[in-house]
Amino acid sequence: MMRIGSIIILVLFFSILCVQTSQAQQQVQQSNFNDFIDDTVKSIKDTGEQFVKSGQLTTGGAASAVQEMFNVFSGGDCEPGPVGDYYSITVLALITVSFVITIIYLVGQIMQRPDMIALAKNEYFQLGTTLIRLVLLAGVVLAGNMFIQIQVANVSPSDIVYYGRNDIIDAAMAISRFMTNEISKDYSALVLYNMILYTIQSATLYVGVNFRSMYNFNLGVALKPFIDIITMGMQALTLALGEWLTHTILLCFIKKWSWTILIPISIFVRSFPPTRQVGEALFALVIALMIFYPFMFIVTYETHKLLSPYLVDTLSEVQKMATKTGIFGVGAMVLAVAMLGGGAVVPIMGGVVVMGAYDLMKNVVYYVVIMSILLPFFTIFVTLTAAREIAKAGGVDVNYMSFLKII
Repeated sequence: MMRIGSIIILVLFFSILCVQTSQAQQQVQQSNFNDFIDDTVKSIKDTGEQFVKSGQLTTGGAASAVQEMFNVFSGGDCEPGPVGDYYSITVLALITVSFVITIIYLVGQIMQRPDMIALAKNEYFQLGTTLIRLVLLAGVVLAGNMFIQIQVANVSPSDIVYYGRNDIIDAAMAISRFMTNEISKDYSALVLYNMILYTIQSATLYVGVNFRSMYNFNLGVALKPFIDIITMGMQALTLALGEWLTHTILLCFIKKWSWTILIPISIFVRSFPPTRQVGEALFALVIALMIFYPFMFIVTYETHKLLSPYLVDTLSEVQKMATKTGIFGVGAMVLAVAMLGGGAVVPIMGGVVVMGAYDLMKNVVYYVVIMSILLPFFTIFVTLTAAREIAKAGGVDVNYMSFLKII
């Protein structure tokens, strides 16, 4: 009897030791996974804020995966260069056109050609109209830049969009990068959440008193609808990222090449009577893109600041999910026991997986439907409407709204 009692005591001792060792390993694994989630979330936030502030990632050393992701969405070098070089091509275009008109006038005087003289006078008038429009355009842009400087003069450094902005198009580009950053964070949250779901789905759960009577199962069928929903959300966010990347590139093009390419081309095309209407249409579109298009980004950002506190919560949901499920720790076994408990599976699955998927998909709907469809549609509609009305003031009726059908 003493021998049997000693054997029982040893068996109990080693069983308790194994249980404690297993629990310690599970706690270490859970802690490591939580640290991984926290580090990933922090890296995404920090790198994204740096991307919004500067438009370029200039960190030294080897770039991380998160930095490489934001490098893909960088708008490139959008600095237009020195002021003299920036406006020099437009000034040169005006001088060239004026020189050509003067030659036509002199030739008409020498050859006694009233038609050439009348043509030259008309072109002088048109050139004067162009010059007045350019002066008004520069004045409106300057007034918009002064408005932005006044508005952002007292903002705190925590406002990474407005802080340090000197002109309206820089603020618009910062907003575009900001939305790219926010959508990227939401996309990253879906990826991490999907990883957690796949980990639970693919894990084989064992429940039993010994190896002969142990049951094993997995949650693949139960989690497949949620994984499909998350996959659809990731695809929708991919399209939204592409749209805001297009906005960033277009704003960069407007900032760098408006006075060096678009306006000089408009001046030359408008100076020839057969192509004057084309020049008017192009000039009106350039004015709308330089004034109304960036201003509508300010409206979009202010709308986002009003709505986002009530509708958006991205990466924190993944952190909650990792903590509540306790995957790579005791949570998987608890979930397995709950499955055998019948009624306990509903509150666990409903309180963690279902609510996490609901919150993340709410963010997807917000960024895709509101921020990437409705507000950008309104921005494009206002820009093209302004371009059409400006063209009408120049005597040209252009249907820019056909672009909306393409979009």
